[in-house]
Amino acid sequence: MAMNPRSLSGLAPLALLLAACAPPDVAGAFAGALTNRENGCMLAGFTPGAMSSGVTMTVTQSGTAVTVNVDGLARAALSLFLGSTEPMRGSTTAGGFLVRQAGQTPMNQMGCTFNTQVEANARLTGNALEGTVVYSFQVTDPNACGYRATCRSTQDFSFVRPPR
Repeated sequence: MAMNPRSLSGLAPLALLLAACAPPDVAGAFAGALTNRENGCMLAGFTPGAMSSGVTMTVTQSGTAVTVNVDGLARAALSLFLGSTEPMRGSTTAGGFLVRQAGQTPMNQMGCTFNTQVEANARLTGNALEGTVVYSFQVTDPNACGYRATCRSTQDFSFVRPPR
């Protein structure tokens, strides 16, 4: 039985719509650099303008779920900040992904109890991944914690994966 070509022409817009709804393919082994920007949280050793190159990370994806494993010295620094070696987890966005990780060790300084947290928001264009990492604190009492309640220290990043 032959198909009528006119009946198939209505499927093209549907196929485009379904493709647009599919999550972006953000998985891969990436290498690149981080550049420190503002240091509103007054993190020790975090110098605005300093750059770290040769940073590698692996992004795995299952549907819209994303896991990011940072490698090497960058992983060591992140683990010190968070008190954890767990990967960052999150989900795809319209053009990339958003991942977060909360620190595992509550800290107390001058009556302020807080946890560290990290969030990375990435945009993927072809095989290039760019975005921002935000380091901040989750506090139990904003009045007792002063600047920690609202501070942000940020890094910009630029990574690339091998061509697909």
